[in-house]
Amino acid sequence: MAQQTVLFYPLNPAPRLRKVLLVAGATAPEVGQWLIQDTGADAEYYQLPADGASNANNWGGVVAQILTAVTATADGEYLIYDAQDTTFRGPATTSGNLADSILNTKVTLDVNSSYQTVDENDTTNGVLFIEGYDASNGTVDVRVDLDNLALSA
Repeated sequence: MAQQTVLFYPLNPAPRLRKVLLVAGATAPEVGQWLIQDTGADAEYYQLPADGASNANNWGGVVAQILTAVTATADGEYLIYDAQDTTFRGPATTSGNLADSILNTKVTLDVNSSYQTVDENDTTNGVLFIEGYDASNGTVDVRVDLDNLALSA
């Protein structure tokens, strides 16, 4: 499994935190990775998004702290930076694509061996709204589209 060497993190000065659960047997996330709401009978749980995760998913936020790691036999508890009203900075898939033409577009998430990046040129079913970028550091600033938030109570 590839380690998330460039983390996603909130740009807001005081982002909202919330506790979420991952079901026993789920892949354990790292601090700085995105989580989406699980589906079907496990909708009370969260999970790591798959490659190309898009507007078909409800997005929770980015892992801030591991309270209890998920295992094969026990649920895990995690604190996430809630995606509601939060802008996140994280790695772009291809830093050479970072230009003003990507601003105000909605794109997807790339996942390569669990390493997450913003796919800045994949607008098919986009969910991450690009607000800014830093080409020299290969990072992009994104916010989850309002229609795709896993809202906190």
